[in-house]
Amino acid sequence: MAQRPRIVALDIIDTVFRIDALGPAVAAHGLAASDAETLYAGMLRDAMALSLAGSYAPLPEVMAGALGQLRAKRGLPPSDPAREAVAEAMKQLPPHDDAGACFRTLKDAGFRVHALSNGAASATEGLIERAGFAGFFDGVHSVELARRYKPQRSAYMSAVEQMRTEPGDVMLVATHAWDCHGAKQIGMPTGFVRRGQPWPAHFDAPDVAGETLRDVAEAIAAL
Repeated sequence: MAQRPRIVALDIIDTVFRIDALGPAVAAHGLAASDAETLYAGMLRDAMALSLAGSYAPLPEVMAGALGQLRAKRGLPPSDPAREAVAEAMKQLPPHDDAGACFRTLKDAGFRVHALSNGAASATEGLIERAGFAGFFDGVHSVELARRYKPQRSAYMSAVEQMRTEPGDVMLVATHAWDCHGAKQIGMPTGFVRRGQPWPAHFDAPDVAGETLRDVAEAIAAL
C-alpha cells in the first residue's frame, strides 16, 4: 500500500479544467470542435520537444504555433482572430464537475493542496480564482521557473523544492499517464485519473487510480 503523502499536487489543464471546452473557440474560425483535442496534443508535443532540445518558450507561444500548424494541415491560412480566440478560451476553461468535491475531500482529510501546471502561474491562478477554488489551494507552481515542461524531471523537482519538502511527500494527481510517469522518476507517488483510459504498461504504475477526480481523492484520503 502506498504511503500517505503530506501534499497533493494536481495537474491543471485537462486534469482539473476541461480542454474540450476549447471546441467552440476552435470551431468559430474554420476548424472542427473536435480539433480541440488535436490542438492540445500538438501543443504538448512541441512543448516536450522544446524541453528535450534544452530550450523553452512560454505555453501561449507554443499553443499559437501548434494552432498555425493545425490550420495549415486543414488547408486554412494563419489567423490572428483564431489565435486570439483560443488564447482567450484557455483563460476561461471550466472545471470538471467533480473538481470541487475532489478538493473538499482532500482538505477535509488534512492534505495541503497545490497546483503543478505546464501553464504560467498567473494563468493557473486565474483559472483557479475564476472557478472559485482559490480557498482550496496552498500553493500554485509552474514549470516556467524550471524552464522545462513536464515530464522533464527538473519541472517536478523545481516545484517540490518550492514546497520545501521531499519528492516522497508530494503526490502528483493527473489524467495523463506520461505526467504520472514523469513524477515517478524523481520519487513522487502518483494518482491517475482514468476517465476511461487504460494505463500504459510501459509506464511506472501509479500508486492510486480512479475513474474520476473524486474517486482518486477518496483513494488518497483512505491511505
